This record gives sequence, C-alpha cells and structure tokens, in this order.
Amino acid sequence: MGAVIYSSGLPQVTLPAERDNEVLRFHFRVEPAAPIGTTTEVRFQDGARPPGGQGTENVVAVEGRSVYPSSEAAYAYLSGLFNIVGDVTIFIRGDSNGDRSVKLSDAVATLGYLFLGSEPPACFDAADVNDDGQLGIAAPIYLLSFLFLVGAAQVPPPYPPAWRGSDFGPMGCLYK
Repeated sequence: MGAVIYSSGLPQVTLPAERDNEVLRFHFRVEPAAPIGTTTEVRFQDGARPPGGQGTENVVAVEGRSVYPSSEAAYAYLSGLFNIVGDVTIFIRGDSNGDRSVKLSDAVATLGYLFLGSEPPACFDAADVNDDGQLGIAAPIYLLSFLFLVGAAQVPPPYPPAWRGSDFGPMGCLYK
C-alpha cells in the first residue's frame, strides 16, 4: 500500500466514485530466496546507493513531467514495511467460476463439480462461500441464500468483488 500527498496548483482533479482509480504505483522485486516470515523496511530517501554505484534521487511522474520531491514542498514520503509471505492468490469469495463476479452461475459451477463431474473450481477458497474450510453442498446453498434470500446470509471476506483479497485457509487456489 502506498500513499502520496500532492498539490500541483492546478484545478482540482476529481476521481470517479465506485471504481478503482490508480493514483500511485510502486515496483519492487523480492528476491526468490527471501525467507518467508521476515519483514523488510522500505524507506524513501534520496541518495540511496547500490554497492559501488552512484547515488540516486527520487523522482515522481506528475501530469507528464518529472518532479523531484526534494525540491517540492508538497510531497511527503512515509516509510513502510513489507512482510514476506508464502504463495498467496487473490480471489473473491463466492466466485467459483473465476469470472470476477458473484452470481447464480457460481453456484451452478460448484454444483456441477460436486455432482456432475464438471471441472473443479480454479480457486477452492473462492468456492468455499461460507468459509468453513470444506467444499460440499453447504457452499452453493449458502451462496443461493445470499443471492436470493435478503438478509439470510453474508459472504465472509474477501467479499464484495471490489475488495478482492486473500485467505490463508486450508483450501487454496490453482490459479495465479
């Protein structure tokens, strides 16, 4: 997660509601040998030097121009932490068929897998709608209750679709 505080003196920009709006992107590379369970601090400061290399200055692209935060009073950088975790797959609870939405077709996909020999869900954790750690008849029934009986059931996180997330439960996912 990152944040930037920015003021260009230009007219106010309004971001559309009810949708994802990318305002900041970080690129980090984690070494494959990084031990799981470790924490690494990330600090944004000018002058960082790789061994034997030149110092570098932070730069931000703003409205098509390069801005150097050290010379702009309107920027703030905050330190952060990265936790190295094992393989994590992002999913939406209830999205059994992997189409990034939760609807009747997801219950049908789960029932097809359970009783008709259809393809397994790409993400068993997503198909485990009630998050009980099992994929049985209770999952599609729970989803149908959620979809058609107002107030009868709530889908546990990660849900709704705008809140995609991960779950360290026992079931796992096949896709990346």
